[in-house]
Amino acid sequence: MEMTKSQLNRIFFIVASILVLGTGTFLITEDFYKEQIKIWDEASSAKNAIDMLKNGNLLVQYDEGEIVRDDYKPPLTLWFKMICYKLFGINEFSVRLPSIIAALFTMFLLWYFGSFIVKKPELGILSALILISSRGYVTYHVARTGDPDSVLIFFVTGAILSFFVLLHNYPKSIKKYLAIFSVFVLLSIYTKSIMGIAPFAGVAIYTLIQKNGRKLLINYRFYISLLAIVLITSIYYIVRELIDPGYLKGVLEYEIFSFNKYPGGTPKHPEFLFYFNYLKNTGFKPYFYFLPVGIIYFFLKNENVLKKIILYSFLGSIAFFIGMSFSTMKNEWYISPIYPFLVLFVSSSFIALKDLILLKTGTNKSKYLSPVLIILIIFISWKPIKQIHNRNHKYENSVYAPEREGRFLRDTYKKLPNIKKLSIVTPYHQRQLKFYTKKLDFKSGIKSKIYKKVPKNIIGDTLLICDNQLIKNVYINYKYALIAKDEYCKLFKIIDIKDSIIIDTIFCNVETLSSKKDTLFAKNDSSNTFSNNLISNKYSFSGNYSVITTNKKRFGLTKSFFLDKSKSMVIVTVWRKIKGSKGYLVLSIPEMKKYTQTSSVIKEENGWEQIETLLEIPTEYSGEEIKAYVWNNSNNDIYFDDLQIIIF
Repeated sequence: MEMTKSQLNRIFFIVASILVLGTGTFLITEDFYKEQIKIWDEASSAKNAIDMLKNGNLLVQYDEGEIVRDDYKPPLTLWFKMICYKLFGINEFSVRLPSIIAALFTMFLLWYFGSFIVKKPELGILSALILISSRGYVTYHVARTGDPDSVLIFFVTGAILSFFVLLHNYPKSIKKYLAIFSVFVLLSIYTKSIMGIAPFAGVAIYTLIQKNGRKLLINYRFYISLLAIVLITSIYYIVRELIDPGYLKGVLEYEIFSFNKYPGGTPKHPEFLFYFNYLKNTGFKPYFYFLPVGIIYFFLKNENVLKKIILYSFLGSIAFFIGMSFSTMKNEWYISPIYPFLVLFVSSSFIALKDLILLKTGTNKSKYLSPVLIILIIFISWKPIKQIHNRNHKYENSVYAPEREGRFLRDTYKKLPNIKKLSIVTPYHQRQLKFYTKKLDFKSGIKSKIYKKVPKNIIGDTLLICDNQLIKNVYINYKYALIAKDEYCKLFKIIDIKDSIIIDTIFCNVETLSSKKDTLFAKNDSSNTFSNNLISNKYSFSGNYSVITTNKKRFGLTKSFFLDKSKSMVIVTVWRKIKGSKGYLVLSIPEMKKYTQTSSVIKEENGWEQIETLLEIPTEYSGEEIKAYVWNNSNNDIYFDDLQIIIF
């Protein structure tokens, strides 16, 4: 029996919905708990939730017994984290779970709104698809981390959708949708303070220009709802001010007046077009380029529900966009509440244009237009979906330097012996590290102290360091036992100060050459040679020459040497001049399959960059060859000069 058109459409709707919602669920949730806590806002709220759980104060955030003075948002997202801590323990999963759930709910809410409220299944599918393939949404600080923005977007989405339904159906179900709208707005405010109402500026404009909107504005129930929002919001702020005098002053300074004068130092991205360029190039690419479709359609078609959605979402997005663009301080995630508006605008525009084509060409000629449109958008979304998936795993290849100590503690603390006291030295901001130290204290009673440099009274302590310069300091100056390590960090037991330090140095300034100019000699020591070189006088850090590496001769400044068992560490530095490329410094013990390499810059001078790597000599080392060399891994020329090897 042949299936009818409605049956085929239903099957297509089910299959497309499963595909889109399944892909969105995968992108939002895949391995979300595996990356270490991020250093700024995520770490701040995560550690504050631990303190709140510990001291039982549900209204005031504390840090080390002091009231937090860099976060004046209400504590709703902290309460969510506390619930997750209770259920699943203090970990990355619990920190991010509220954001993940909120992102999933946002996706399903847009899908449900289009498919069943507006009764246009393709609108629901496209809305969900465009949302989950927007790189500015499924990313760090929004859907994928434990910051408040994902939760805020869900509440904003619920508010703008319920308010649209309220106006569209007015006065039908006014009590129901006013109540839903009021709850969502209230939760938005309790999530991110003033940012909880900022996205509704365009909604207010739409209300004023709509006939049903003007009717709503003279309905007493609307003002009762607004009064309820104001009163319930005021309860927290008044009680908080009574408990914490000066809180309201901080709210004014950091939440409201910071719009034109940022109190935290030099503002980021003060330029007006920052959000325009971000949405165009990254956050809403490629859908940003389809925004004119809705504007064109708006002037072609008579009044219908899609035209109302287009106008509603256009006013919501443009008002919020302009307002945020005038702000002095800008970050990519500050603009994130715009995504539900943009998603509705683009998806409604596509469906409206499709309906217009159907009207002009006839249904029989275009019965497959809806599936073709959805398949086309799926094709367009494939590249951003792939980019989101790849970025979800970016942490596997590199770890942001200020987050290395925290990751080490997360991955290693269960393997440690009975350590009850820990000293940590880091040159970076302590916010992310404090989450992990508070976690260790709360769960295991491990007390930690964090320092900027190695303290003098460190003998006998267990010391964690992940910075190469600080690690080098320990190697040179202290007797130690290495307890644990990863690719960045070392955990030492400091035994004593070294009585004497014997250091051997080999230095090649690329000035003393063999007759063939392919072998270099160490400065003032012709017995130490460096092979595999191509010499250039085009650039030099010092003297007249440097070693040039190319895509045909990728290696240079190769030095082979052997050590006795009394040596424990080799440190190599070199100066590098590059243009739009990378070059590595490598240390290896080939026979033992041990190597270390780096392209990270530790110092810059006169257009040159100094890079450094170090290699701890394994205890099982028995005189195998050690090699140091530079490596050009690009297609561009890279120059190297003044390589120094320090052995101790």
